[in-house]
Amino acid sequence: MKVVIIGGGTVGWITTLYLSSIKNGNEYINISSEEIPIIGVGEGTTGRFVHEFSKNHYNINPTEMMYSINALPKLGIKFRNWSDTNQEFYSPIDGTYTHDFYIDYSSYVCQSSQFTKLMKMHKTNYVLDNEELKYNIDGHALHIDAYKTSEYFRDKSIQNGVKHIKGTVKKVNQDSKIKSITLDDGTEIVQNQFRRFEGVENIRMIPSMRFYYYLTALKHAELVLGTSSSGVREAPFFGIPTVNIGTRQNRRTNVDSVISVQCTRSEIEAGVSRALQMSCSPSAHFGDGRSSERFVKLLQEGTFWRASTQKMFVDRGVHLLGSE
Repeated sequence: MKVVIIGGGTVGWITTLYLSSIKNGNEYINISSEEIPIIGVGEGTTGRFVHEFSKNHYNINPTEMMYSINALPKLGIKFRNWSDTNQEFYSPIDGTYTHDFYIDYSSYVCQSSQFTKLMKMHKTNYVLDNEELKYNIDGHALHIDAYKTSEYFRDKSIQNGVKHIKGTVKKVNQDSKIKSITLDDGTEIVQNQFRRFEGVENIRMIPSMRFYYYLTALKHAELVLGTSSSGVREAPFFGIPTVNIGTRQNRRTNVDSVISVQCTRSEIEAGVSRALQMSCSPSAHFGDGRSSERFVKLLQEGTFWRASTQKMFVDRGVHLLGSE
């Protein structure tokens, strides 16, 4: 399959590296225009950025990346005079071990997350070990140079075998879906992934379907194949097996009728064979359609309105840097 990413900014090249690192046999092309240069201003990430690109399959050296994109760790934001009490507090950018208990964001208690402790001490979570940068708390954000970040991920993508086309998209040819794009030099890139199925007797391509119609079709299906959430929510309700491809629905359900496979031909084929042999009973794991009835019943009960509205904190054991 040919996958085309249009855009040479931070989002375009980060997306290109992310997809091309999957190594699934697809051809990846990035089209970036010299007429629309990279905006070289400062940007910030969330902790997901560091967490994701530290994975081995990207083949990224964290020290090299930090220096190449002019990155600085960003643990949180300090708020001053945010309330009538003129108190100050720290708000971590990403979730911490204590964020579920409001401690990270409270202006009337002494925050105790590991991020807050570091910020109060004016410390970073990075250490230098034999010329290598290492961090001891996962999930922190970064301040980055957008121009250098785009260049870095561009170079890494090209090393992955991505084809880089310098050009400007002048026309998008479409009806109900994109058929092709035309570049400024006249080059036309055609959307051909599904065209090879045109005319096949037992394949129907439908750009969009009303939900009620979809449920009717689903009720009579042998299986659901793909990454859609309907495979893990609606399909089990009808007792229809699902072959769930990839990680998009990770940890969403453990219903027996859902078979999760990696995005490889061998796993998908094995999953389909297994699904066709399954006999699944309908599951009400995500509800049986009577939620509104139960809400009304709950609101009519006196116990609901007598429940205490007092906020309560629950102690949770957390290891803090520098604590004894």
